[in-house]
Amino acid sequence: MADKYTMAKSQSGFEKLIETKGALILGIVLVLFSIFLLWSNETRTNLADIARMSVAMDPSSVAKSENGQFASVTGSIYAASYAQDPMYLQPGKFLKVERVPEMYVWQETKKSSSQETTYNYDKKWSSEPQNSMNFKYRVGHDNPFMQIRPQTSIAASGKIGAYFINLSDLALPAATELKLNPNNVLIGGFQRLDGDFLYIGNGSNFNPQIGDTRIKFRVIDGSTADYTIFGQAEGDKIVPHMHLGKEKIYKLVKGTRDEALAALASEYSSSLWGIRIVGILMLVAGIFVLVKKTKK
Repeated sequence: MADKYTMAKSQSGFEKLIETKGALILGIVLVLFSIFLLWSNETRTNLADIARMSVAMDPSSVAKSENGQFASVTGSIYAASYAQDPMYLQPGKFLKVERVPEMYVWQETKKSSSQETTYNYDKKWSSEPQNSMNFKYRVGHDNPFMQIRPQTSIAASGKIGAYFINLSDLALPAATELKLNPNNVLIGGFQRLDGDFLYIGNGSNFNPQIGDTRIKFRVIDGSTADYTIFGQAEGDKIVPHMHLGKEKIYKLVKGTRDEALAALASEYSSSLWGIRIVGILMLVAGIFVLVKKTKK
């Protein structure tokens, strides 16, 4: 159950004046930024169109004739040293490992009106716990220090077919959540499996205690499928390609070349419409604020 505290508040004439001027400034900023956002969104490059111009290369051998060309290579990836989290995960063929810890803590929320300010304190899982030293009402709402921190590990170098690649410099596909089981996590001591999490603490995932920590992992698995890389062929390496001398292209996509091109096209279309919607909503909100305030 949440703890709730309310304080009476009075608003001076100066505060009301600042609030009105602040709203006008906010409206202007929203309109200008939304116009810039919409313009930059409509003029940005579609990576799928550029990627289609790449030369598809045979992964089994180095093609010296294609040296310096914008190229794509599809195949399995082998890393010299795979990404890992040795404190909590068994070794695996991971290209990337993201540790995502959460701690069960008190969370302060503040709601203000012209008459009063209300502080609510709820127990929640958080990846970024608030410092309880800054709470308005600290008694009974102490948060311990979060000792297990987020961490990301990326395999430094590897090969796709006959070509060397720099995994730490690549634009990698999104990591996906790793399904935990006794074979891929380290269990013992204070660490145990609880549902979909590695759990550390006195409570459980369904009955947590303040200070308990649960961890999930997001990974890019290099052992399950082929990948396609887009970059520039330089001898036995695939390195970043500079499109028109200004746009860096060095990207890894899961799947065959055709699947990668389709994924890039879908990614561009989704982001195009997503940013359009955000930009239009910001523009409408800005105009609404300006019209409302100028009528007063």
